[in-house]
Amino acid sequence: MALFTALRLPQAFHKVLSQSGAFIAPDYQYVVVDLVNCAPPPDMDIWMDAGRLDWLLEGNRQMYAILKEKNYRVKYREFSAGHNFTAWRDDIWHGLEALYAKPKSRQG
Repeated sequence: MALFTALRLPQAFHKVLSQSGAFIAPDYQYVVVDLVNCAPPPDMDIWMDAGRLDWLLEGNRQMYAILKEKNYRVKYREFSAGHNFTAWRDDIWHGLEALYAKPKSRQG
């Protein structure tokens, strides 16, 4: 829902954090895939992650590939976990840091 909402309202959302997103299931493709395929990428940063034991892992891999192909600014991470709250709770800091960390200052 995070990515879907941001794509529907790109003027309001410029950062997306998706954990174990439901994008593609056997024999079914969600509307969010059409939004990515049919419009130019908006000005937003996307973080996606999924556990290697998550039943939605393959759909996340496919969505990441589609986003990269369409030139979205997206980062993706897989980690050793399944589809559960403790996995998301323990891993969310990676996405928050990637999306909101202050840029490193240049010295020189």
